[in-house]
Amino acid sequence: MKPLKTFLFFCSILSVLFICRTDMIAAQTPARTISGTVKTKDGIPIPGATVTAVSAAGNKLVAFTDEQGSYFFSSLTEDSYDLEAEIAGFKREARRAIKVQDGSVIQVDFTLLLGAINPAEEPRQMRDRQPGAGQQQRGNRPWGAGGGQPGPRQDGQRAPNRQGAPDRQGQEADGAFQNLALSGSETGNAAPQRLADIAQPPQPGVDNLPGNALESSTAESYLISGSVNMAFQGGPGGGAGREFGDGRFGLPGDGPLADRIAQAIEARGAGGGGGRGGFGGPGGGGPAGGGFGGFGGPGGGRGGPFGRARANRLIFNLFSIYRNSVFDARPYSLSGIEQEKKPYLNNTFGASVGGPLTIPHIYNGSSKTSFFINYQGGRSRNSFDSTTTVPTAAERAGDFSQTLIRGGVLAGQPVRIFDPLTADPATGKRQPFTNNVIPADRMDPRAAFLLRFIPLPNLPGAVQNFYLQQTLPSTNDSINARIDHHINASNNLSINYNFNRQRQQTGQVFPDLLTNQSTRNQNANINYIHNFSRTFFNEARFQFNRNRVFALNRFAFNEDIEGQIGIKGVSRDPINYGIPTITFTNYGALQDSNPRIVRNQTWSFSDNITYMRRSHSIRAGAEFRRVLNASNTDINGRGTFTFSGFSTSDFDPLGRPIPASGYDFADFLLGLPQSTSIRFGGNNTYFISHSFAGYFQDNWRARSYLTVNYGVRYELTRPPVEKYNRIANLDVAPGFTAVAVVLPGQMGPYSGEFPRSLIETDWNNIGPRIGIAYRPFRRSQTIVRVGYGVFFTPNYNQFTTRFAAQPPFAVAQNLLTSPTNVLTLENGFPTIGNFTVFNTYAVDKNYRANYVQNWNLGIQHQLTRALFLNINYLGTKGAHLDLLIAPNRAPLGSSPGNTEPNRQIANAQSFNYQTSAASSIMHAVNVGLQKRFTRGVMLMGNYTFGKSIDNAASIGGGAQLVVLDNSNYRGERSLSQFDVRHRFVFAYNYELPFGGRNRLLSGDSLLGKVLSNWQMNGNVNLSSGAPLTPRLLGNALNNSGTGANQSERPDATGQQVSLPRSERSIQQFFNTAAFALPPPGRFGNAGRNVIPGPGNININFSVTKRIRFSRSENRNLEVRWQANNIFNHPNFGGVNTVVNSTAFGRVTSVRQMRTMQFDLRLRF
Repeated sequence: MKPLKTFLFFCSILSVLFICRTDMIAAQTPARTISGTVKTKDGIPIPGATVTAVSAAGNKLVAFTDEQGSYFFSSLTEDSYDLEAEIAGFKREARRAIKVQDGSVIQVDFTLLLGAINPAEEPRQMRDRQPGAGQQQRGNRPWGAGGGQPGPRQDGQRAPNRQGAPDRQGQEADGAFQNLALSGSETGNAAPQRLADIAQPPQPGVDNLPGNALESSTAESYLISGSVNMAFQGGPGGGAGREFGDGRFGLPGDGPLADRIAQAIEARGAGGGGGRGGFGGPGGGGPAGGGFGGFGGPGGGRGGPFGRARANRLIFNLFSIYRNSVFDARPYSLSGIEQEKKPYLNNTFGASVGGPLTIPHIYNGSSKTSFFINYQGGRSRNSFDSTTTVPTAAERAGDFSQTLIRGGVLAGQPVRIFDPLTADPATGKRQPFTNNVIPADRMDPRAAFLLRFIPLPNLPGAVQNFYLQQTLPSTNDSINARIDHHINASNNLSINYNFNRQRQQTGQVFPDLLTNQSTRNQNANINYIHNFSRTFFNEARFQFNRNRVFALNRFAFNEDIEGQIGIKGVSRDPINYGIPTITFTNYGALQDSNPRIVRNQTWSFSDNITYMRRSHSIRAGAEFRRVLNASNTDINGRGTFTFSGFSTSDFDPLGRPIPASGYDFADFLLGLPQSTSIRFGGNNTYFISHSFAGYFQDNWRARSYLTVNYGVRYELTRPPVEKYNRIANLDVAPGFTAVAVVLPGQMGPYSGEFPRSLIETDWNNIGPRIGIAYRPFRRSQTIVRVGYGVFFTPNYNQFTTRFAAQPPFAVAQNLLTSPTNVLTLENGFPTIGNFTVFNTYAVDKNYRANYVQNWNLGIQHQLTRALFLNINYLGTKGAHLDLLIAPNRAPLGSSPGNTEPNRQIANAQSFNYQTSAASSIMHAVNVGLQKRFTRGVMLMGNYTFGKSIDNAASIGGGAQLVVLDNSNYRGERSLSQFDVRHRFVFAYNYELPFGGRNRLLSGDSLLGKVLSNWQMNGNVNLSSGAPLTPRLLGNALNNSGTGANQSERPDATGQQVSLPRSERSIQQFFNTAAFALPPPGRFGNAGRNVIPGPGNININFSVTKRIRFSRSENRNLEVRWQANNIFNHPNFGGVNTVVNSTAFGRVTSVRQMRTMQFDLRLRF
């Protein structure tokens, strides 16, 4: 870790020096600047207005006003410009022949009058003003504005009188960072990820102004409509501007903490006009993470080919993105043996057309109606590769004489397997199999049959000896259509329809276990905007979504494998035909996907109002949503059998397995699992849920140097109900001394009446929010922002399918083998005589909605004309977060073979119980330095230091594990599994200084044309790793004797866990001697997430050439080459942390090696 920290430190210093040096060079030439404001005739600032500057030579620049109505153009290269300001709902105003000289700063203010824009009256030289892809945005374009039409406020509030500009679907955001190749960017999306996904720009408003940004309330306040805009704000953003965000809180939910912070910094997300919209709940992530959606209204829609300008002609856009295995690096070999690279390819293509809607001789909508249609398709064969461990030929034949324990605390010792039929009742001792060989007549025929699905090794050795590489087909088709109609000066209507269809194939770690999946998504919405006056607007929106998923493996409805080999107690529904799930400690799991048919529908209606009066901008709104979820799927219909080595172990007199005895694959050959689980039936469900949200917010400009944004938001989400009441929960007695099954509306014996949803509604979800922006010094370029907000994130949908898959509507079992009830592969789900409660899952009746408190402090300072420094702090405290416990346990120290009959509730089997008792805390600091685009160069450096702690493994979107010790919740408190301590990002964009308006080879020379419009972009991503948890499996799976919950941990020996970088290897990534097997009968003392995981070093690069066919920016061909992980650095993925596994400490996967893609885009 120390070398990585040192490397991050030096990278930070170098980036600062490079940025400062470049800015000094740029500052040597006297700048030409035009700046000003755009306001109403009453002096009210108009944010989001488009200001276009056209030189005498026809070169165009575009700027957008910030929240104070200010704009500016810097580093101008010509002597005279025509300026024009416009925004939907106001008449356009122009200024002609504005003269500029070296060192001059020209002030040009605009006053717009309320009224409609008539495109037919556009001056010829000002038409078609939307910037083409890659056009320089030297003006003050807000980060993430993307190109969809933003409303009058950069917080996403929609323009009051939208003039029907078609959305910019299928085209990336403009700007100097348009072509950045980012980490993890894959083909398959028309618009690859951009810089906004990985790093922080200066905050909106301040980044785009020389020094006055106090009106940018969205950058410093917690917005009541469901979002929070601050230094660490983010979430999905952009997009279609949906109002009622459904994410979580804190930092974005996918990936490590520092990744989330870096991704969340961006204010609105590239491509969309205004974020998630007026009722957007926090966007993305788990309870401990998740940025926040944008503020008001639909946010201007998704990016499309028109931007803000309207044109009286059709505009076309064609593109193709191509990737082929010929150009990609080979997958990294964990075995050291180079593997043949199978051919694969990925091709994404599309076309769009839009403009005024005119039907000859029928309808002429050139001044009122516009349309946009976009198609995007994808045809690919994607590479899938994995390395795992499979049994050797000798082991498959039952011969373990040469098998050694090759990893973990018992490394080097020979495997010893004991005959379970020779147990001495008095001592528990067993006789070993002769020569460690299982006789052929003792092998279970079902295990022998299933061996055909487990391949032989294709690599040398006994660990990581099987490599699989497949190419899996995928097709994707999307159609998007939009019509915008300007009814009159006070009314606008837009209608959208989106359709997506995808077919793909997925695989497992073993060959021939493929799943065919098809999805179909449809979305339609109607948006109506009415202006009551120039200061009072209303927007109503109706939206409908329908999604369908259909996934089947090769056996479903085709081949009943379990029926053929005589496995009892499993589902016989044809949709569940196939193989059981077989899990081992030392080998890759034999498993196949669960078939599913899912149909979801959502209806929503929302209404937003905006009222502006003097120094106040007041907003309020509400939304109602109805969601239907219908599915046909069984969670575990074929059953899961866990083989750990327990059945072939030797035992002490107390019935506890002796270390270094027993072997998981030997148990499998004998057909003797240690534990089994199954859930099927009740698979045809129909859930209905309703939600409501309302908010009030006032953005108050108290003084010229002080802006306050305050308000409140209320969210009510009702837990889903099943249409036919086919769900069940457990009523739990105090102290978990007894349980009883309850159905919807029934009276429980211990907790009273249960509602129809089986969970009480949490009614008091009131979230106050406040944000303050303050300029401490009168003429300072420093802005200070603070904010606080409370956010609720009810997530009841996670319970629905589990409630349905419970008795009496389904079969559910979690069992452990015992001397009196031996589990076998043939009969792994026997009926236990004393059990009357077979439910395996329950939720606290009084489960509370998760909520998070967020607070932030940010300071931004403009160091020079183009250099900005941002320092931001974010704190997040989560409460009522999900915690999963297993209350029905045996006493600590019980014999693992007698856990089942010794459980606390004698008539119930083991069950998991979901509560809302977890909590989290996170602190993060981000320092960013950005040099804006001057002299063809834009640079940005960003460093994030953060730490997140929680006591629940479910936080952050990972696998939910059961609490180890129910009497010691404090023992679960540790680093969050998504915690990444350090993250550094450096990004750059360089435009060659040749041709056009540049200083070299300007004009129309042939050489100038060849060398002009070249851009080089890239970024460097460095991060430390997320922590990992050491675990106990094998015959120590139930070491404590309380019950096998897959959460047992080893002892910590006190040695340093991490290894020096020079000592790390694929075979041993961390110090395995830091952990040891605990004595039988107790819990291990090692904590959660104490193993530092692998970090990440990713360097990406791209080159773009744009060829113009005419003086118009709308007619051009763009060719782009992009390389991700250009230096082919291996970034390790998974690491085996099972202490008693043969692969303990080994790297199990490597992330994507170098990939290349080629983009071709034609616009005319």
